Amino acid sequence: MRRINLEVLLLVLGVLAVALLTSLDVLGFRGSVAGAIGPGVYPLTALGLMLVTGLIIVYRACKPIKYSLFSPFGSSDLRGLAVARLAQVIGREMGDPVKVYSGVGQGSFSSMFQGSRAKPDGHNFVVLDGSCPTPSPFSNAAECLERFVPVMRLSDDPYLLLGPITADNEAVDLPGLLAAGPLGFSAQPEEVDFLCRALSHRAGVAVQSRVFASTPRVLRSLAQGEIAAAFCPLDELAAGDLTHRHYRLLAVGAPARLAELPEIPTLLELGLDLCLGHWTVLAYPKGASREQVRDLWSILSRPENQEAVSQGMRGHGIRPDLLGPEETAEFWRAQAQVAQEIGRDTGYWRADRQMVSLYKVVGVLALFSAFMLLAPVTGYLPASLAMVLLLSLILWPGPLKRALPLITLVSLGSCVAVYLVFTQAFMVVFP
Repeated sequence: MRRINLEVLLLVLGVLAVALLTSLDVLGFRGSVAGAIGPGVYPLTALGLMLVTGLIIVYRACKPIKYSLFSPFGSSDLRGLAVARLAQVIGREMGDPVKVYSGVGQGSFSSMFQGSRAKPDGHNFVVLDGSCPTPSPFSNAAECLERFVPVMRLSDDPYLLLGPITADNEAVDLPGLLAAGPLGFSAQPEEVDFLCRALSHRAGVAVQSRVFASTPRVLRSLAQGEIAAAFCPLDELAAGDLTHRHYRLLAVGAPARLAELPEIPTLLELGLDLCLGHWTVLAYPKGASREQVRDLWSILSRPENQEAVSQGMRGHGIRPDLLGPEETAEFWRAQAQVAQEIGRDTGYWRADRQMVSLYKVVGVLALFSAFMLLAPVTGYLPASLAMVLLLSLILWPGPLKRALPLITLVSLGSCVAVYLVFTQAFMVVFP
């Protein structure tokens, strides 16, 4: 069950208290700091709306949600729609709807971080993607092993290795091909860096790379002989690209041969112990019991549920590849071993550890209350400048030494701008 967000609750309750005190005129702010929306109009209506909004937020924060699913995809994204279909299947079997929370990217509000902090009571599910939060799928697998318990692999979009067509289509000399010239990649440059490091380490050769903006450009360069070989995601290759006369499919970066391409060997069969691709996994937060994992897998492994999940993914352009918890954990361990050998990317996780603590929330409330009490005595400009400066120092996430001049300048400018706008445009009288 979802826990009550104590920080948000305290913040909203503090704002409600200030709004209530102001609306009751306890601080005697008629026409002063509480302001006038227009000349001589006391903003009781605005304060009433603030109270109602705050009460709604408090009610929703306290209202329990039995099942939650944290998704790394946007709600309108194709993959997000596929996750919504998965939530429907789980909710139908559990007898209660599953609330989907979308948290795209990195940081304290990402789905991976929020999911890792969720209670492992069998009521919180997390969808994990191999392409986030770091550009290294190997580092992401290592982090997932430490933070989550896998239930089922939902999809796997492996890279296909494409090479030039030779006269007799002789056997592939994989190390020689990788070292023959630059390899073309249809991927983000940061991801390509880790893929090349993994290829170089496992193949024992120096690998050069060229990054292209799209798969058609990679294939065009391969056909023209500008690159020695190419790695392209399977989902980005059209049916015609798989039977092109200017190149041939050499290997697939999946753990086993694909059902749709049974004649294409894996990299492992060619002597390279490596899997390359984009994976998506359903998991529990770390601490979930084996019984919880087994029970959920027994539900999702039913033929009708597997068909529903597969259709939901296939209908949104995603290649389903369903695996059980043991196979998924083994896949993660193999990927994490690569990360251990070539080095893990941990820089993207620093933002996750910079959480907004309870002390910062209390400090914000204290500053706002002090401003409301001191402004009639000291005047608006000194009180507001002090409040904004201290607030910025409390909430600034990075080093303060270099940012202090900018913080001071922006704080002073914003306070003066607010003062001029309200005094000149709305005729508000500040103390």
